[in-house]
Amino acid sequence: MALPSMYRALPAARRVALLTTILSSRKDSRALFIQRLVARGGGFRAATLLSWPAAKLAQEVVRMNAQTAED
Repeated sequence: MALPSMYRALPAARRVALLTTILSSRKDSRALFIQRLVARGGGFRAATLLSWPAAKLAQEVVRMNAQTAED
């Protein structure tokens, strides 16, 4: 059984706060996470996700568990 990463051990609120900071400061990460959310499905279009503020996008990324170990 694989051990969970330190990131996964954090509470969801802390993961959202970290992602909000990253999404606000780096435009390339915003595009990457939007691409992952669209690929997973869930009914969102990329144009819709681009218009969302960083905090709302971070909540959706954490909710859909669209982060990887490299993140």
